[in-house]
Amino acid sequence: MTLIGAVAPAKGNDALVYHLSDAKYFAQHHLVTFIPYTNSSIYPYFVEMFFTLAMLFDNPVLAKLFHFSMASIGSLAIYSFGRRYINREVAFLAAAIFFLTPGVFTQATYAKNDIAWAFYSFMSFYAILLRDSSSERRLLLFAGVMCGIAADTKYIGLITPVAIGLIIIIKGFLHRENHKDLIKSFTLFAITVIVVIFPYYIRPYWYTGNPLYPFYVRYIGENGWYRPSGFGMDKNLLNFILSPWSLTFYPGKIFGGNESQLSPIYLAFLPVLFFLRKRGKPILLISIFAGIFYFFWFFKFPAVRYILPIIPFLALLCGYVIWAMYSRSKFFGYGIKTIFSIFLVLNFGLCIYYNREEMAFFSKGANVEDYLATHDRSSKIFQYINKNTLPTSKVLLVNEIRNFYLDRDHIRELYYRIYDKYQLKETDAIIDDLEAKGITHILYAESRNKKVDKMPISGQVNTFSVLIKNKKFVNEYLNEMVEMYYDFDPLQKRMYRLYSLK
Repeated sequence: MTLIGAVAPAKGNDALVYHLSDAKYFAQHHLVTFIPYTNSSIYPYFVEMFFTLAMLFDNPVLAKLFHFSMASIGSLAIYSFGRRYINREVAFLAAAIFFLTPGVFTQATYAKNDIAWAFYSFMSFYAILLRDSSSERRLLLFAGVMCGIAADTKYIGLITPVAIGLIIIIKGFLHRENHKDLIKSFTLFAITVIVVIFPYYIRPYWYTGNPLYPFYVRYIGENGWYRPSGFGMDKNLLNFILSPWSLTFYPGKIFGGNESQLSPIYLAFLPVLFFLRKRGKPILLISIFAGIFYFFWFFKFPAVRYILPIIPFLALLCGYVIWAMYSRSKFFGYGIKTIFSIFLVLNFGLCIYYNREEMAFFSKGANVEDYLATHDRSSKIFQYINKNTLPTSKVLLVNEIRNFYLDRDHIRELYYRIYDKYQLKETDAIIDDLEAKGITHILYAESRNKKVDKMPISGQVNTFSVLIKNKKFVNEYLNEMVEMYYDFDPLQKRMYRLYSLK
């Protein structure tokens, strides 16, 4: 079912705003560079380099399959780890739990990078546990490379090398390593991480003077998920303790993402881990890593999809608990097995539910334009622009940040306002500036109608959201070409109006 979703046409807000759209720009210009009037194009873009490769073949589905492959290979890695350090039964359970977690099988159908982050994080942990005296340097280098790549998927991927670095120290103390040898190992690991992340973090510094642009402009960011209240849950100790419940049952309300939700299976079985004896060092280290990561996640980056890097670890712990409970009592074990089976069946049902529209797409002849017109609010108007404007046209996008399916040069009004502060100019000066930039069309999107029939006076903020509603401005400077509506998703109802400049 997940594979069906992965080979359907690309959709999803982040994918269409920057993951794929920036990769498309890189491929078209044969250059990985700062894209004017964006802030995303100098993010750490390791995974997006695979997407760029796909876009060289004009194949966004191939980009989606890169991300899908991370989930598939990740399941195999979890199985390998579980079989090596625990047993075959736990390995199988953990791999199944991981892939049937809703946040995994839904994200695997999008051209995003969260599962890749999870995969590289897990592989770095795997390498640290494999490390012994005969393969000390080789596996430390491998772990450093994997951690560096994890950090190269996105800025918050820096959590991974921090957590793995702490695991190296903790494992060293557990195995009573010589302190000098431990310091040497940690130093080698840290240097490797720095070397790997350097190219991706020097890019934003080169362009902006800030290696974490657009974050930490002054010091630690204090907006969005970074502010003390996060997504509506204050970042305090009590909420930290209660957060697993909210994360499981209210992911969209508090942590901003229903599609990335976890399964109740973790909440049902993981607490039992505290009552099991003889857990062994692998289970202990898995638990410590998960705890460290969760701590940083909650107090700094509490978005639900950013929890994915510890799902492989939670799946292993959950599989271990189920196996341990089943092994202790056959009678009790059958009940556990039944409950576990019910969870997996329900999750498989969710997998079918989330991919139902993609199954319908293929069963009805795979009409891409009709599918996109239904599932992406901007696709229909972009199809019109691509077919009815000259290839040399350039569009100003007002109130619409999705741009992947637009095959014309364009500028998002949001960044035009941020970077050039055009709204502080007089109306005539704004139009002159648009013409100087080669703008030939304006696409205006509106989610609700508010009548504004006043010409902004001198000194007023002349944003296009205001100007475009003014009849005098429109009559003097613009020609209306078409008006379209998107009504399929009640939460994203839009009216689009396309204008050409006179």
